[in-house]
Amino acid sequence: MVMTRSLRVALATWLMSMSCGGCSAFNPATGNGDAADTDAEPAQASCEDWQEAYCSWMDECGALRFAECWDRVEHVECKSGAPLERCVDDLSENGCEPAQGCDAEDVADTAAARADCVAFQQTYCEYLLACQPSIYVSLGACVSAFDDLLPCGDAYATSDRYDVCLTTLKTPGCNGYPPAECENVIFTQ
Repeated sequence: MVMTRSLRVALATWLMSMSCGGCSAFNPATGNGDAADTDAEPAQASCEDWQEAYCSWMDECGALRFAECWDRVEHVECKSGAPLERCVDDLSENGCEPAQGCDAEDVADTAAARADCVAFQQTYCEYLLACQPSIYVSLGACVSAFDDLLPCGDAYATSDRYDVCLTTLKTPGCNGYPPAECENVIFTQ
């Protein structure tokens, strides 16, 4: 009986080696003769990859020129759970068909942009009250009216000029209304 068991093991080993003679190393994870898995993860799409694909798509499909789009999404901070890989693929491969869930307002982590928008509104209204006091009766009334025009709840990014704008507003020379540095510094849906 011991002899029979040894014979079966030997026969099974021989059959396995014959059936996988041309295979590479046996991979227990997949159960086939593929090479062993490595610990290296496949490259994931980054937020910058999405920005590039999104603006290329916008440019190719006639929605916005690449440079104008880039100005709008350059400072987008992507959500940690945003489907960047799928979005990059969809934007690159589906012609001018819109990619579901891949717009800036879908991908952006909007918390920072919304907070920046609130700070912008507050600072801008302080500037207006200092330079054009007859426009609004109070800071609260100004912020409320401003939020109707630029709703911070819809903000998804700021532009390069955001910090320069705030600095200009905090040191008003009251030379220009509105200051050129403050045009299009908050992007909303």
